[in-house]
Amino acid sequence: MTEEFFGHIIGNKEVPSANGETFGVLNPYTNEDYATAALGGEQDAAAAIAAARQAFDEGPWPRMGHAARTKIIYRLTELLRENLEEFAQAESRDMGMSSPGFGRGSLSWFSMRPGPLAGGGRGPRPELSNQSRNAGGA
Repeated sequence: MTEEFFGHIIGNKEVPSANGETFGVLNPYTNEDYATAALGGEQDAAAAIAAARQAFDEGPWPRMGHAARTKIIYRLTELLRENLEEFAQAESRDMGMSSPGFGRGSLSWFSMRPGPLAGGGRGPRPELSNQSRNAGGA
C-alpha cells in the first residue's frame, strides 16, 4: 500500500510542516499507520493565521450576503454527496471502523443547518459551550 501524506492547508495550498516533522496516522481498527501527516509547530500556526487573516481581509466571504453564503454551503453539500463513498471510506478508516459507517443521515442533517455557518440564523448552542464540553473533567 502506498502511504498517503497529509500536509497543512495554508493559503489554499497543501504544505509540509516548516520544520519537516511528521507523525503517523493510525487506523485504530488495524492498529497500523496508513498515512503520514505534517506535525505543525509555531511557525506553521503563524503562517496559517496570517493566511486566514489575508483571506478574510481580501477575500469575498465577509462581503457576501447570507443568500450567497448559503448557496456555497449547499454546493459543498452537493459535492460531499457526489463523493460520499470516498468520503465514507476515508472517515471509516480514520475512525477505525471495519466498513463505512458515515451515514447519509449525518450529511442531510448538516446540509439543513447552514444558518450559523453562512452568517445567519442562530449562533452556537449553549449546551456545546466549552464549559459543557469540559464537564467530564479534563
